[in-house]
Amino acid sequence: MLKNLSSGYSDKTDDQLVKLVKSKGDSEAFKEVCRRYENIFYKVCQKYAPALSISGVNPQDIFEEKNFIIFHCVNTYDSKRKTKLSTWIGNYARYLCLNSLNARKFILPSSDDEIIRHIEETQTTQNYTAAQFNQEDYTYILNIIAQLKDKRVEEVFKYRYFNDKKMIWSKIAKKMKISTQTAINLHNKGISLLRKKVKSRVISDVV
Repeated sequence: MLKNLSSGYSDKTDDQLVKLVKSKGDSEAFKEVCRRYENIFYKVCQKYAPALSISGVNPQDIFEEKNFIIFHCVNTYDSKRKTKLSTWIGNYARYLCLNSLNARKFILPSSDDEIIRHIEETQTTQNYTAAQFNQEDYTYILNIIAQLKDKRVEEVFKYRYFNDKKMIWSKIAKKMKISTQTAINLHNKGISLLRKKVKSRVISDVV
């Protein structure tokens, strides 16, 4: 339960505020986090408002989840992952909307290509670890990849993005007993499918 402690936390860092909420249930620290980042939550949710309305979901119901989502984000936030608190909150707001749309069997709107961009920006680095993906990313990506007949694509993605250790193409190829170029080709096949799915239009006639 949150406790009312001292106010005036505008000069504190995000990490300090998170620690106060986690360790002391400091309601003022939580209010400061909300003050800083509730606009991010609303901005993300507003992007999905038209699709939510078409699907039969009242956007206002989503907006009212703001405090719950931010509180959950504060309590699950780990600065060691090198992800900003604002990004963490924005991602959860996005998945709140996506989960609501997916429950109505909607395809993602064409403007939502963050996941593809995130993958493509990290596919050439060796400093990428599974910790940078949350569970929603993992489930969403693998559900799409699983649609391909060639199950090696899913295996490549697991090694490349969802492995605890760094995994470069040559190591993936060795693990799978295939050539490095084949591993890359399988990866690109998965990327093509993801891009196609993410850029699909919302099906307007789904109820």
